[in-house]
Amino acid sequence: MNSPNTPLDTVMLERTAATYLIIFIVNQLFISNNNVIELGWLEREFFSTDRTKFDGIIFKVGNKSIAPGLVEFSGGINDNTSSRKNAKDIEKLHTDTVQVMEDIKTDKMFCIRCFGHNIHFEKLVHYDGVMYRTVDVVVEIPTTSRKFTAYVNQIPNILAWKEALINHALDLN
Repeated sequence: MNSPNTPLDTVMLERTAATYLIIFIVNQLFISNNNVIELGWLEREFFSTDRTKFDGIIFKVGNKSIAPGLVEFSGGINDNTSSRKNAKDIEKLHTDTVQVMEDIKTDKMFCIRCFGHNIHFEKLVHYDGVMYRTVDVVVEIPTTSRKFTAYVNQIPNILAWKEALINHALDLN
């Protein structure tokens, strides 16, 4: 895991980090469910969010007007992206998630956020008139063997989050 030229130890801006790491990880996560989920990447618009662009949209196969999940990258790796930008992206993501939930008439929606070396697997749930944001899993992108072990230990939680998203997508019409 340690090499003199590992890209994870260099400054990597948002789009580069996305293509090297996050998009690869998320694509691999959903590859076995490509009959249910389709992933759209980088500067994708979704009709429900009034031309707001997302770094990724998780679509239901066969109906691009149904999206059970959104993806937002908040900076790259080692690029000193501010926590202020991260907070602004969280607000954008969840404000638009609420809008999508209202349009497709669902009580929950899933999100993936990336900031620094961490991937956050989240969901927004509407229950009893209140919106709840839960962060189901946070994993650090592994740059050492110890961090890789910690990442591997989180795989069951990531798969449980994914299974909940797949089941939700199957229930959406």
